[in-house]
Amino acid sequence: DTPMKKDKYLSFIDAGFAINLPLQPLLRRNLNVYIICDASADGMFAKGTELKKVVAYAKENDLPFPEISFDDIDKTPVSIFYNTQDLSIPMVIYIPNFVENSTFDFDYDEQEFSSIMNGIEQAITGNADLIKSAIKRVADVR
Repeated sequence: DTPMKKDKYLSFIDAGFAINLPLQPLLRRNLNVYIICDASADGMFAKGTELKKVVAYAKENDLPFPEISFDDIDKTPVSIFYNTQDLSIPMVIYIPNFVENSTFDFDYDEQEFSSIMNGIEQAITGNADLIKSAIKRVADVR
């Protein structure tokens, strides 16, 4: 028996409400690798603003998260962050959005949608070996 069973209505909220990268529920699950495809409008143009919020959230809640260098995060299609000394800290593979479209625009035309998704797809497929190697590195030591 669950307390929610007695409720007439349940409220749901988008996991990306406070931070446009919906990682808050995942960070509490102690995962080994987080692959973040940042489709927010500021993914590239503000040097990972939403990722900075994730880092702050993790620190505020004492959740393991690697140190993130934001220096060149807007210049490379894939950034990989991990701690070689502490295996309890997860690996983060970050793929920024290189197309400026507002995520508050809920009515993308086909070209706008495709431009965002194609950019992320190209970043992943163009760097597949790097991503696979990073994930294998985590799998090999855990």
